[in-house]
This record gives sequence, structure tokens and C-alpha cells, in this order.
Amino acid sequence: MRVLVTGASGFIGYHIIKYLLEAADCEVVTLDRHISIHEDLWTNHVTHDLRNSLGPGVSRLIGDVDVVINLASSSDVPEFLRDPVKHTINNVGSTLHLLDWASGRKLKAFIQVSTNEVYGPADQRDVVEWSPLVPQTPYSASKAAQEMLAIGYWKTYDVPVVIINTMHVFGEYQPPQRFIPSAVKRLLADEPVTIYGQKKHANWQATSRQWTYAPDLADSIYWLLTHDVSRSSAGHNIPDRWNIVGAELTCLAVAQRAAERLGKTLSVDWQSWRTARPGYDMRYALDDTRLRKQGYTPLYGTTVGLERTVDWLQNEENK
Repeated sequence: MRVLVTGASGFIGYHIIKYLLEAADCEVVTLDRHISIHEDLWTNHVTHDLRNSLGPGVSRLIGDVDVVINLASSSDVPEFLRDPVKHTINNVGSTLHLLDWASGRKLKAFIQVSTNEVYGPADQRDVVEWSPLVPQTPYSASKAAQEMLAIGYWKTYDVPVVIINTMHVFGEYQPPQRFIPSAVKRLLADEPVTIYGQKKHANWQATSRQWTYAPDLADSIYWLLTHDVSRSSAGHNIPDRWNIVGAELTCLAVAQRAAERLGKTLSVDWQSWRTARPGYDMRYALDDTRLRKQGYTPLYGTTVGLERTVDWLQNEENK
């Protein structure tokens, strides 16, 4: 299988490319406008800015591929909030140009990797595939726009779109400002970890998320590509769509597990979730029942993924 991975310089891109090359034995074409510290994995790389169309020259460099996995997006929400116009144009334009290029090719699948945030907060329910989209920030609105463009190209130009919704992907090489790397750094320095939540009476309740280990995300996408899965819950008037997530844990529970792994005592700096950033919510959750009913089980799971990630972060801090 020959796979084109866009957004190759990103953290998730690294894990998907590594998995496809090492575990799945695929031929991978990488596409990104940036240079990556992981470019040793880039055996066949095309440098291109997807804010521009993919002309004949770029097409020749890419060659024929069986699958496209589109990861090319601005995804740092605080940065997005500082300049929503710039990042929205980037996300919508890059996906539009890639879909337009894909519309003239014979592909097995066009994987549009999206986020849980297109659905908005989960409150007490877990969100199933094709629930109403209620994005709460310009970032999540741009991801919803990517999905809508993909659906439009699926219907009009027969692009074989598969939408993946995931959340809180973590693992080795994750940007240091994200929760787990920053928590580990603070724990190792014996500093309090900031946890957002809400105070009820005398007790704090922490925000809750599902935590998806990046190699598990890569494994599940490849599994979907190589198994004959049912589309019964999606129907035939919309493209295929899957929720891929790890276990649900509060941010406090994640910090506690990291502290235990490091042999540290957790000290918490509690903050109201309403002060975190605009569009931040107490709980997000996707229902991945459909994928599990097909017979898929994660390669590692959240618990093992956290242990591996914390160990790696500790080693990096000790270098």
C-alpha cells in the first residue's frame, strides 16, 4: 500500500509515518511545508505548502498513491485564538487544495483526520458518529469546515472520504505546551500542576477527557484500511465516519498516574475551567462503540501509552 501523509512534520504525523513504515510495511510519501526533526523517516518527501494548489510538478513528485491521510492543520488552539483568520484560511485552504487534487485520482481512501471538538462539549453523554456539529471555537469550526468540504467532494467527485474523529492524542514527541508533557516537567521540578475544574462545595471536580495514544491512533486507522468493516450505522447517503479514542480520565487522574510513575507527590494548582481559554469545556467524550463492535482492540491502550510516554519524557528531561 502506498500512502500519502500530509502534515508530516507534526507530532501525530511522526507516529503515523513510523507505524506505516515499521509495523505495516507500507510505502509512505510525506508532504509538508516544514522541515522535521524526524525527517530521517521521510524516505520519499515532497515539500509543498498546501495553501497553494498541487500542480503537475507536485503531482509527479507524489506519484500514484492508494491512500491519503490528511493531517495538515493548524491545531494549537491558543495560537488559533490569537489569529483565527490566518489559521482558518490555512486549514480550509489546505484541505480544499488536497481534495481537489484527490478528485482526479483512483484512491482506496481519503482519511480526513478531525477532532471531537466539532461536536462541542459532551456534558453527560458520549457523542456518537454523525451527531450534530456544534463547534465552539474558530479552531473547531475550521475542522468542521474541513469535514464539510470532504463530504462535498465525496458526493460530487467520488473521493472515497473516511472521516476520523479523535481527541487528546498524546505520546512521545508531543509539543511541550500540551498537558502531559507540561505536567511531567512540573512534577520532575517538584512544582504544582495546574488542573482546571469546578469547585462544588469544598471539593474540586477536574475536567475530563479521553486520552488517545498516538500509536493506537495509527494502528486503528491502518486496521480500518485493511479490514472489511460494516457501514451500517453510517448509511449510504453520507461517507464513512469513525470515532477513535482512548480511555476517559480526568486531568487530575492523568497527573496522578504520571506522579506515581515518576515516584513524585502531586501538588495541584486548581483553576476554574472558565478561566482556561474561550471555548474550553468541562468534558468531551466520543463513543467508540461502533469501532469496537467491528472487533478492533487498541494496540497499547491508554494505561500502557501513559507509562511509555511518561518514561520517555523523563528520559528526555534527564538528557
